[in-house]
Amino acid sequence: MQYSFPKENWGEAMEDTTKSEADSEKVGKKQNFGEFTGAEKRTIGRAVAMMSQLAFTAVGCIFAGVFLGRFLDNLLGTSPWLMIVLIVFGCLAAFKGIIDVAKKF
Repeated sequence: MQYSFPKENWGEAMEDTTKSEADSEKVGKKQNFGEFTGAEKRTIGRAVAMMSQLAFTAVGCIFAGVFLGRFLDNLLGTSPWLMIVLIVFGCLAAFKGIIDVAKKF
């Protein structure tokens, strides 16, 4: 038994194997599979920026609570209670900041 391809699909198969103008411009150039297009670079850049913003937001809020709490504890003599309270507030602020940044993305 011999199988024959329907003729209406031949044109689609031939379109897939033809070279586009962009491919013909790259003839002679070495192509790396790791190259990214402009849109992919922007997407990766946005993801890296968002992750760094998340990290700095979380760390900054918690450190602000620690340093402000220690300063106020030394000033008012309430060691360690204000530091503990402000660390908790810093963690809550960091969590809210992370949620806000994640909503933007």
